[in-house]
Amino acid sequence: MPKLILVVDDEDGIREVMATLLLAEGYAVATARHGVEALEKAQILSPQLMILDMTLPLMDGHAVLEVIQDQPQWTDMGLLIMTASPVAYQKVVARLGIAHCLAKPFDLDDLLTRIYRLIGLP
Repeated sequence: MPKLILVVDDEDGIREVMATLLLAEGYAVATARHGVEALEKAQILSPQLMILDMTLPLMDGHAVLEVIQDQPQWTDMGLLIMTASPVAYQKVVARLGIAHCLAKPFDLDDLLTRIYRLIGLP
C-alpha cells in the first residue's frame, strides 16, 4: 500500500499539480483547501506526510501546526511547510521543530527530495 500524503493549499492549481506529481511517483494523495479540512482529513486518514501551506482560510497553517503538535496520534506524521515568505515563518518553524520549509514557487525536484527524506519512497 503506497504512503499517503495530505496536500493542504487553498490554491486549486497548486493542489492539482502536487497531486498529479505525487500520484505519478506512486504515492497516495488526499487534498484539503483549508486548515479545518486538513485536520479533519488527517484525523480520518492518518497520512504519513502533510504538506501544509501556511496561508490558509478558516484556520491558517500556524494554527494547524499548534493543533498537530498537541495531538499524540500525529507525532509520527511528517510535516513539510510551504510558504511564499519563508523568512516570516522561520521562528515558528524553528520553535515547533519543523525541519522542512519549502518556498513557493517551489522546484519539483526539491519537493520530491524533501518528501523522500521525510517518508522515503512510496
